[in-house]
Amino acid sequence: MEFKLGTETVDSVELKCMVVSRGLKIDPAVYQKKGGQYRIYENALTCNSFQLPDNTIVMATDLGFHLSTLSSMFSWDNLKLFKYMNDMRTDFRLSLRGDTPVLTYKGEEVTEVKLMPGTDFFKQKTSSGMPFMGNAVLQGKDWVAFQCLWPCEYACAGKPFQYCFSGGQFEALSRRHKPMPFFPRRRMLPRW
Repeated sequence: MEFKLGTETVDSVELKCMVVSRGLKIDPAVYQKKGGQYRIYENALTCNSFQLPDNTIVMATDLGFHLSTLSSMFSWDNLKLFKYMNDMRTDFRLSLRGDTPVLTYKGEEVTEVKLMPGTDFFKQKTSSGMPFMGNAVLQGKDWVAFQCLWPCEYACAGKPFQYCFSGGQFEALSRRHKPMPFFPRRRMLPRW
């Protein structure tokens, strides 16, 4: 399937890569009208995604940060990791045309998209009481991913990977001799 982005034509994989790497802005109306029935959340600790007409699933990282999320999630040390915060702009937007979600580029409609059905996934806790929110994300339709299951030794030694948010957290905590976040005990992890 092909899509027009201005004068350029891209296929669904190229479009997916562009949206994932450049991010997008999600209009508040999308959250308000679709948030309860579909998996579209304002909370940055969740994982929004949508489906292109050919069923390609695209991660939807909303660059429209909300101050409440920003202030609760990031320390000043972590904000320093975003050296190019002012450059965090995107030409992609997820909006509504009537009741239909659409992806736009530079204000021009690219395609209609489908949102994933709503779920209570992020309200759950593990048997030990650890919340799913902030520790696991539901990506696409049926893929669970975990941010971290233990502190990164490189980051704790002061050498986090450049683009790793968790590494920045671990480095800052380690430098200040603060305790690391809660992690599952070994007996709680599944055996593969």
